[in-house]
Amino acid sequence: MATTNYGGKGNPLNEILYSKDQYDAGNKEWAKQNAQKYYAQLDANEAATVKGLDAQGLRDYIASKNAPAQQAPTTQAIAAPAQQSSQSYIDALNEARKQQTLAQLGKSRDAALSNINAEKATIQPRYYDARNQTAASSQQNARNFAEYMAARGGTASGANAQAELTRGMALQGNLGSLRRQETAAFDDIGRRTTDLENAYQSDIASAYAGIEADRMQAMLNDYYQQQQRELQIAQLTGILNGQKTLDGQQFDWGKAVDTAGLTGYFNGTPTASMQNQLFNQNLSTQQFNEGVRQFDQNFNRSVFENDREYDLAKQKFEEDMRQFGVNTALQRASQAVSAARESRLSSGGGSSGSSSSSNTYTGGVVSDLTRPRTASTMETWLINNIPGGNNVAGPPPPNQIAWIETQILNNPNLSDADITKLFNRFGIPLPE
Repeated sequence: MATTNYGGKGNPLNEILYSKDQYDAGNKEWAKQNAQKYYAQLDANEAATVKGLDAQGLRDYIASKNAPAQQAPTTQAIAAPAQQSSQSYIDALNEARKQQTLAQLGKSRDAALSNINAEKATIQPRYYDARNQTAASSQQNARNFAEYMAARGGTASGANAQAELTRGMALQGNLGSLRRQETAAFDDIGRRTTDLENAYQSDIASAYAGIEADRMQAMLNDYYQQQQRELQIAQLTGILNGQKTLDGQQFDWGKAVDTAGLTGYFNGTPTASMQNQLFNQNLSTQQFNEGVRQFDQNFNRSVFENDREYDLAKQKFEEDMRQFGVNTALQRASQAVSAARESRLSSGGGSSGSSSSSNTYTGGVVSDLTRPRTASTMETWLINNIPGGNNVAGPPPPNQIAWIETQILNNPNLSDADITKLFNRFGIPLPE
C-alpha cells in the first residue's frame, strides 16, 4: 500500500490528517479514497472518533496521543533532609518553564503550518487553471488548424488525422506534466509539514532536556546549600546528623577537663590532684586523731576541775593543732597548764578565806584564753559552774565561797577592779 509518509512513517493518523488537509484544499475525491484506506487500520472506536474530527481537531488529537513521548527523560531527584519545600518550588518552576516553552514552540509551529497550508491551498486552483488553459489552448490550436485546412480546401485526410493525433498527444503530455507538478507540489508541502512537525518535536525534546538539566542543577545547588546550612548548625551545636562533630567532642572534652579541675573528678574517677588532696586530708585526719590521743594521754580529765574546763582546754588545743600542728599545740597546751598551776600556787595565801579555799581546791586548770575577761562574764561563769548548784535562797555556803574566791584569784584575765567587784558581789573579805 502506498503511503504519503505525512507526519510519520506511514502512521494511519498522520495519513488521515494529510487526507483531511487535502480535502480542505479541494482535492476531495482523492482525499476520501486515501483516508478510507487508513480508517481500516484503526479500531472501530478510534476510527469513529477520528472521522468526526476536522483537520485541526485531528492534529490536536494526535498531539495529545504523542504527549508522553514529548516528556524528556527524568532522573531521580536528589533527596536531602528538610528539602521538601525547596523541591516543590523547583518542580513548580520547572513545570512552568516547560509550559512556557511548549507554548512558544507551538505558536511558532502553528504560524509555520498556517503559511504552509495557505500555500497548499493555492496548489489545486493554480493547476486547475493551468490544465484548463492547456486544454483550451489545445482546442484553439485544433480549431485554427481546421480553419487553415478548410481555407486551403483540405478535407479530413490523413494529414488532418495525423495533426489531430499529434495535438492530442501533446495535450495529454502537457496535462500529465501539470499533474506531476501538482503532485510534486503537494508532496513538497507534505515533506515540509513533516519536517516542521519533526523539528517541533525535536525542539520540545531539546528544550525539555535543557529545562530538566537546569532543574537537576538547581536541586544539586539546593542540596549543597542544605549541607552547608547543616555544617553551619553543626559548628554552633557540635552535632551533625545526630553525631558529635570533632569540635563537639573537643568541647565536651574541654568541659570535662574544666569540671575535673573544679570537682577533682574526671568521668567519676578522682584526678591526680584530687587523689593527692584526699591523701593529705586522710593524713591530716590521722595526725589530728593522733594529736587528740596524745592530748588525752598527757592531760587526762583528772587534772581538770570539771568536764567543762576539760572541753574548753581540748577545744583550744584542737584549734592550735589545726593552725600550728600537733607538736606546737601540745607544747602550747603544756605551757598553759604550767602557767595556770603557777598562778594557782602563787595566789594560794591571799587571806584567811583564801587559805581555807586553797585547802579545798582540787587543782582544776583552765587555759587563760578560755577564762572570762570581765567581772560580769566571770560572775555568770561562777554561777553556772558553782559546785552543788546556786543557792538562790541566801548567800553561798563557806565551801562555795572558798571555791568562788579561788576561781576569781586564778583568773589572770581579771583586773584589780574586777576582782574587788566580784569579792563584794559574793561577800568575800578583801585581803588586808
